[in-house]
Amino acid sequence: MSRLEELIAELCPDGVEYKTLGEICEISAGGDVPKDHWNKESNEQYYIPIYSNSIENDGLYGYTDSPKITRPAVTLSGRGAGCGNVILRKKPYFPIIRLITLVPRNNLLASFLYFYLQTVKFNIPKTGIPQFTVPMVSKYVIPIPPLEIQSEIVRILDAFSELKAELKAELKAELKARKEQYEYYRDELLSFNETHPFYKLIAEICSNQIEFKELGTVSTIERGVRVVKNQLLDDEQYPVFQNCLAPMGYYDNYNCEENTTYIISAGAAGEIGFSKTKFWAADDCLIIKNTSGILNKFIYYYLLTKQHFIQSKVRRASIPRLSRTVIEKIKIPIPPLEIQNEIVFILDNYEKLCNSLTSGLPAEIEARDKQYEYYRDLLLTFKPKVTK
Repeated sequence: MSRLEELIAELCPDGVEYKTLGEICEISAGGDVPKDHWNKESNEQYYIPIYSNSIENDGLYGYTDSPKITRPAVTLSGRGAGCGNVILRKKPYFPIIRLITLVPRNNLLASFLYFYLQTVKFNIPKTGIPQFTVPMVSKYVIPIPPLEIQSEIVRILDAFSELKAELKAELKAELKARKEQYEYYRDELLSFNETHPFYKLIAEICSNQIEFKELGTVSTIERGVRVVKNQLLDDEQYPVFQNCLAPMGYYDNYNCEENTTYIISAGAAGEIGFSKTKFWAADDCLIIKNTSGILNKFIYYYLLTKQHFIQSKVRRASIPRLSRTVIEKIKIPIPPLEIQNEIVFILDNYEKLCNSLTSGLPAEIEARDKQYEYYRDLLLTFKPKVTK
């Protein structure tokens, strides 16, 4: 029997009492920003954090010189996209802009309340702007086991959370390392440096040195054709690429054949894509067509090695834009087709290997999250005490 099971058997064998949040917490909503006592950055005078209901950066809005909440508390975002977001605040702070604060009274630990509220599915209105009010929060019912049991559950979940965070950090570091490794070998392979071992193989096949030509002289670079949202379809026919590498929707026609390289020229300007299937390129896409003596997939891989250069040429105005001339002027090596095919074959397989690894790592992170949530919910499920 675990320590937690022993405590439950000893302290609450007949079940646990449930109470509303309004009964066991002091609940308040954040007010206005203390304008005469506010600073954007922390300093010697203004060091008490001000939190709003935003989910970005935990809602940090600025700093003040006097806290409104001085005891450990839990906050709930009361409005907007992050409505119902739960955060534990152990240090003094000043809440503003619809940030709901719950300060536990006696017999309830703030950390226990925090973990339990993570399991609650809040009934947030679906019409209009999502919002939560103090009266709505006050009605929710939670278990109040003895403090010894709360402390043991918090200890277990704190340890579990720390292990989960460490594992996720390791997996993300591995993901980054795989990406950097792939980019390094890709760039090395396409450098055509005379000291590179692969270049010696090329030299044996080629009687002369590799010739570099401007991309605009060995291909046609065209701008796509605009489509508007009301022309798009719900079902997946031909993807439409506009100002990013993710499809903006689908269309019943295509203007690009399969195995075509394209470059985003506005919005996510400078991003380079390759489509194995037919697609529609909208007017913020530059499409590489009519290649002469060069594989389209080879162009794609080579342009990826020039990603930083291409993005440095993006005009950073209200909407980032990339000129077609920049792409046309890029000088690209033109090895024999058998060399191009070999390079594409190597990089296709290396990319496939990296993608299998990188797709597995996010799945592992998601699995760990679900495992944590399962055990957390299990620990926080109590038999209600029956009152006679």
